[in-house]
This record gives sequence, C-alpha cells and structure tokens, in this order.
Amino acid sequence: MLRSAASIHRQRRSHAQQAQWCIFKCALCLLPLVLIALFLHPRLSVLKDTPTGHHGHHHGSPYKLEFRQVSSLSSTAASSARNNKAAVFKILQLADIHLGEAEDTDWGPRQDSKTWRLMDRVITLERPDLIVLSGDQLTANNVDQNATTYYRLLGQHLSYYGVPWAMIFGNHDDANLYGTNETKTSREELLAMDQQFPLSLSQSTPGLFGTSNYKLNVHYPSKWFDKPVKGKDDVVLQLFFLDSGGGVLPQTLEQNQIQWFQKEHRSDVEGVIVFQHIPTAEFVYRDGDVCHGLHDDPVDSIRPDPGIVQTLQEAGNVQWLASGHDHGNDYCCSTKSKANVTTNGQQHPNGKSRLHLCFGRHSGYGGYGQWSRGARVYEISLQRKQEQSSTVDMALSWKSWVRNETGSVLDPYEPFEASAGP
Repeated sequence: MLRSAASIHRQRRSHAQQAQWCIFKCALCLLPLVLIALFLHPRLSVLKDTPTGHHGHHHGSPYKLEFRQVSSLSSTAASSARNNKAAVFKILQLADIHLGEAEDTDWGPRQDSKTWRLMDRVITLERPDLIVLSGDQLTANNVDQNATTYYRLLGQHLSYYGVPWAMIFGNHDDANLYGTNETKTSREELLAMDQQFPLSLSQSTPGLFGTSNYKLNVHYPSKWFDKPVKGKDDVVLQLFFLDSGGGVLPQTLEQNQIQWFQKEHRSDVEGVIVFQHIPTAEFVYRDGDVCHGLHDDPVDSIRPDPGIVQTLQEAGNVQWLASGHDHGNDYCCSTKSKANVTTNGQQHPNGKSRLHLCFGRHSGYGGYGQWSRGARVYEISLQRKQEQSSTVDMALSWKSWVRNETGSVLDPYEPFEASAGP
C-alpha cells in the first residue's frame, strides 16, 4: 500500500524532531564539562586574601600566583635527599600584538584574526601560569573612538583560557590618531577596561611616571614547607612592571620609578623579574656567545635612561629584564663581562650580576615587519633539598625559548649557570 505524501512528511518531521532532541540532550550532558574547562584552571589558586598593594578597579581580586609542585627535577638528587621538592612557574610574553592596525581596511581585521589564532596556538601549547602583555596591545594611531573595545575583546579572548595576565603599556597604546593631535583613549581608560576582567592582575601605582607600574608576588606551592621557617614568608619571586612611556608620554623611565623599585625590591626572595616595553641601550646585540636569538632590528631605546639596568644589577637577585618594541629582535643576552658597562662607559660595581636582557617575540600580525610571529616563554624552576641535618637549600634556575606561529620551538636560551638563592 502506498503512503500519502503527507504521511511521509509527518514521519520525516518526527524523525527530525527526535534527532534534535537527542542533540539537545547530548549538549546538556556536555555543558558541565565545558564550563569546567572554561572557568577552572589547575594552576591558579583561589584564596580569600587580596594581592598586596593592589590599586586597580578589582581591588578584591582573589587570585594568588604560585609555583606548581612537580616531580623532582633530578632523579639523582631525589634519591640522595628524601625530602627534595621541585616546582615550576611558566610565563608567556605576548609582545606587540597591535590590535586595530588599519582597522578601516580589509587587510587590518584579517591581521587581527591571525593574531587571535596565534594566541590560541601558543597558549594551548604552552599552558602558562601567567601571561604578560608587554606593550603595544593596540595600534591607537589607527583607532578612532573604539580603543577600549579592542581591550574588551582581548580580555574576553584571554579569559577563555583561565590563565591570569598582567599588562604594561607601550608607545602605541595611547598614541594620537594619525593626522590629529588628539589621543582618543587614555592609558587610564584602557587600564580600567582591562581591570574589569577577574583574571587581569594589571595595576597602577600612584605618583610614578606613566600608568602601568606595579609589582606582583609569586608564592611557594601550598605545603611547600613542612613547618614555618623563621623570618621567611611564602614569596619566591617578585615581578615588577615598569611603564616606559611613549604615546602621549616621553619614551623614558624617570627617577621616581627607580626609587620605587629600590624601595619595593626584596633581597631575601629567590629571584626578581622585570618587564618594560621599550628596551635600554644595553640591549644592543653583542657577539662572542653572549647573545642568542633573532637579531634583525636596531635597538630603539628609552631616552634619557636613569640607569635601570645598573639598578637591577646592583640589586643582585634580578634574573632578567624583558622588553618588546623592536619587532625584529627576540634574543637574550647576559650582562656579564662586556655587558657590565653602563651607557657612559663606566664599569658596574657588581660583577656577579645575574641579570639577563631578553626581547619578546613579535606576537601580533599588526605592526611593522615580515618576521614570523610567536611568543617568548620563560620557565622558572625551583628545587628544594633537605638533608638529614634538616638544612634546606634552595636553587632557582630558568630557561627560555620562542614558541613560533607554526608551533615549533626556536631560539632556546639558558643562562650560563643556575642561580642559587640569596
């Protein structure tokens, strides 16, 4: 018996509805897993306290950066000391992403799309504990009225990964719109937008040159010490972020930033790390196995320079100063030997400085240059050795590499020697 067309249609519609219902039920089952992946991150501790010295909109930020405990970095060491512990902390530097470049053309938005894809790749591959946006997140020269929109898009994109980030400004973030003497959006407005996101750790310290000057602490893993150590808290690293100006400001640092660093710096922590957008003259590439990495751009340095490199060397426990700005460079250099010379030719007093100078890799497809894009990664390792005598020895070391847009690893860099704790 032949069925009518209406009967066939009703049966097909019924099957389609059943299929849609099955898809809906599957989606409901997967929803909790998706929410967990989006909002939980195993490397971020949620605490009730707030970061010290937090001056931003989100003053009640509950996040605490800390090392992740791992299996011992050395199996030999593990067998020789029963109470050995090891931990790591990984920083991903996104430099010069230049969102909004040529936004009124077809070419510009395509570059932003490529930048989002690169960020997806390097963050997924590296799974960092902290992302540092080291300036020129925006090409404000090309952006009319909607600069904060780009910062909102950036915050939304980064939030997807559940990884906290810290941001400093570059010379393009609040630059005048081309053809005018007007800055459409101030540093303060951009910072306020960034700080609306719970995972943003960006701050501002009043009274200093620029806007993005602040420090963050990175802590030992939970239960790292079996019992409290007299005179010692749980801070392993200090991270300093300096605003090197540009845009509506001179491209420089000022003495009040140097004095602030000297006041806030702690000599009793295992290490200190500093980020600023524009490099200093000491970043110049030097031959003789001192520098390693891409060297295809002259150094456009801050002027005048109040002596930040010498200040960091004299501090004794600063591991590296990182910058961006010069898109054709991603190299790191030691400041030992020939590097122990200031811009005026004088010898630095501290010949045992641990300080290294590193460029981040150009991460955005906006901005000048045809070099392949990527991101510089820094992995800091901490090893604790406790012998039978209950003596505890700490050793801090670090290494760095570039994760390229293709996913490959380039330009690995390891300091000449591991740094023992102070």
